[in-house]
Amino acid sequence: MIASDFDCENHAGVRAAALCAVCLKPICGDCAIEEERELFCEDLHRTFSLTHERVATFSSPFEADAVVTNLKSNGVEAQRFFFRDHLSVVLSGQRDSATVYVERGKLAAATRTLNALQLLS
Repeated sequence: MIASDFDCENHAGVRAAALCAVCLKPICGDCAIEEERELFCEDLHRTFSLTHERVATFSSPFEADAVVTNLKSNGVEAQRFFFRDHLSVVLSGQRDSATVYVERGKLAAATRTLNALQLLS
């Protein structure tokens, strides 16, 4: 997926220059917040990226929810973001995807858990 395929989520009619590194929200240059060569839709996501690591991106919300549930039941807190949470993405007809994150330092435990459960390919 390419950012320029979408309008900025905050500015109707303005083409997106990037997708938020955390939630994949389409954003224009005016909305983008840069940190260590990554772009974010809001300061909260910039901060989130400093305290969390991406486990994986899944092709459906169902897969992501199953991963989050299994991680939490094994003592690893996890969060997920859906690409289709953004109106311009829904209107574009793009397929859905979801990304799962864990706190920094917990990625190895998350990966071990998901491999043992055969939830990572």
